[in-house]
Amino acid sequence: MFSTLYRYIFKELFRIFLLTTVALTVVMSLSSLLEPIQEYGIGPSQVVDLLFCFVPIMLTFVLPIAALFGASLSYGRLAADNEIDAFKASGVSPLTLTFPVFVLAMLVAMANLVLSFHVMPMFVHHSEKSIKADAKQILFRNLQRRGHYRLGSDNTALYADYVDSKKDLLAGVVAVDYRNGKLDKITAVDLAQVTFDSNGTNSEVWITAQKHLQMGSNDSIWAQIDSLSMSARVGSLLEDDINFKRISEMKEIQANPLSFYPIEKRTRETSIRFLTELLLQDIQTKMRDQSSYDLSGPGQHVKIKAQVVKMGTGQNIKLSQNVEIMTWKDNDTSPTTLRCEQITLHLIGNEYNPELALDIGSAINPDTNRATWGSRIPDLRLPPNLEKQVNARTALEDLSLERITQALSSGPSDTLKTLIHDMDREIQNAEAEIQAEIHARLVFGIGCIPMILIGAALGIIKRGGHLLSAFGISFIPALVLLIAIISGKHIQENLGSSQAVSGLGVMWTGLVILFLMAFGFYRRLLKH
Repeated sequence: MFSTLYRYIFKELFRIFLLTTVALTVVMSLSSLLEPIQEYGIGPSQVVDLLFCFVPIMLTFVLPIAALFGASLSYGRLAADNEIDAFKASGVSPLTLTFPVFVLAMLVAMANLVLSFHVMPMFVHHSEKSIKADAKQILFRNLQRRGHYRLGSDNTALYADYVDSKKDLLAGVVAVDYRNGKLDKITAVDLAQVTFDSNGTNSEVWITAQKHLQMGSNDSIWAQIDSLSMSARVGSLLEDDINFKRISEMKEIQANPLSFYPIEKRTRETSIRFLTELLLQDIQTKMRDQSSYDLSGPGQHVKIKAQVVKMGTGQNIKLSQNVEIMTWKDNDTSPTTLRCEQITLHLIGNEYNPELALDIGSAINPDTNRATWGSRIPDLRLPPNLEKQVNARTALEDLSLERITQALSSGPSDTLKTLIHDMDREIQNAEAEIQAEIHARLVFGIGCIPMILIGAALGIIKRGGHLLSAFGISFIPALVLLIAIISGKHIQENLGSSQAVSGLGVMWTGLVILFLMAFGFYRRLLKH
């Protein structure tokens, strides 16, 4: 008898649940495509691929809603047709009638946990790869449609007057770099060759030009005839968000924070600034002791003299007042001398393989009395004593205020202290977000059980023409759970992992309240 009854109820319940799931999934997946289409200008083939990726992502949110809707309508329909009364008259307990919806609630809860912890992050990464796999078309489509494209991860805005996608050429290019929300550098290029390096989700755009004009934030301008090469990382939709990480990735971030790109990026900025201040200290010391500073590169040597040495904007050093630069090749018998009022020493490359470039503005050769304007001496190596700092991997793994204070005799600058503070705060925030995200997924997954059971109970109570109102009212307990989860996450992330108990407590308290509400509704059913 009971097996027949259960099949009858479950058939009605599953039919509504399935239809609602399909409808909501399609609608939400299509709406989710609007942002990548507008932001990235993806093509038709990528739209189909992304739609396939978004379906399992949307199921994480759709399944509880569809189950709640199905429970409210199916049990409300049974009550409206007096079938519930007929079952009770036959001696069937109301709790027995709710066994099918309890099974559905358990299945949805388990599915939600699997989707949120494993399936959804996997398809989020797949969607990222699908978008980044065609970085070339994304860049060119946006430049053709809008005339510009923002490479969000590296805060670089790229403008172009003409795009030749067949030859990968850009004409009339202007690249605007921002640092900490402020304009840092503008680079203008007549003609540039574009290449793409796609490695999983970390796609980079490389732009190589033969002639460019550059302006720094301090209004210094120079023309350059030599080759210019610049790169920028294609921005991310979701991959740099803890909310879309697999549980294994979260544990990896906890064990190695540098595996999380936002932390790595902040740490690299701190490392480069630290290395720049080490270089500044080294130059000031040797200028004071030897009145000059020596640099070398592949087959070339440079000797610099200046009266004033100070930190510039970003990762460069300004040398000014009676500046003299002597340069010579390995096979030269006599050096070439230039005199000017100011030069800029740039730290370029990455933190494990840094190089120096010397930019010279207007200068005079005292031997020939000829003036030159705008030149660069690239590919200069760090002095050996500073290379040891890099080889010791202090650039990333051993950055701390104590370590940096010991290395810098005059102490770190306020800018470097701020970067260190921001780096430590980024790590603490990531740890807090990971704890909040894990508990939020657990609470929401388990909370599907009482939420769906409440929907069935309200469907029975609000019988007749009030089925939709039962579904609407059943959203109130679900809203209580969502408010508890969101509030708990905010508390957790704002207070940090050291005071995380209060934030996590709010989440689990919301789940307890939901179970108590479910108990209250079913107690009312048993009384009547």
